[in-house]
Amino acid sequence: MWCVLSVLLFIICVNSQNTDSIPPQKLIVSEKGFRISIPDEPGIEEFFFHGNINSDVDFLALNAVILSAKKPINGEWLLEHKREGFKAGDFINYWVHIKRNGQGYTSSSNHYQIKDVLPDYPSPTQLSSRHSNRPKNEAVFASTPRFLSSNWQSHETRVISTPKSNISTSTVSYQWMWPDD
Repeated sequence: MWCVLSVLLFIICVNSQNTDSIPPQKLIVSEKGFRISIPDEPGIEEFFFHGNINSDVDFLALNAVILSAKKPINGEWLLEHKREGFKAGDFINYWVHIKRNGQGYTSSSNHYQIKDVLPDYPSPTQLSSRHSNRPKNEAVFASTPRFLSSNWQSHETRVISTPKSNISTSTVSYQWMWPDD
């Protein structure tokens, strides 16, 4: 009996230590799906997500969402699941696992109730303004990527306005950077 209690106490201590070793998660839901991330910390080698949408977490379920990342982006480990149709009231049950310095750490089960669905994700790049020998009232805003990736998408929008006598033209550019697999 004492042996069983000792083993249970050991497991509880190890699990509480594992939970403390996992950085806090940030989960964002948009109309395009969801992203979950943790900040990059020394020693983290991999980041895993396992969850289900609107049902309990089940390792063998066919609809289970399983994601992984092998390197950080802009100081965070980012995972994305593309799925349209999220609405307020939906929920995501999940756990995360990290590999830090060769050791595995798993969180306890988490329940995330969706309150708001964003139209899009916040931008992963910082915007900066570049000026050159352009006519007055013309500005070009372009993204400054904080890392380089061979897997990226770019979009540029040109906005032209003509208030009375002044003509102004601005170009807005941004890039989405995705991790290389």
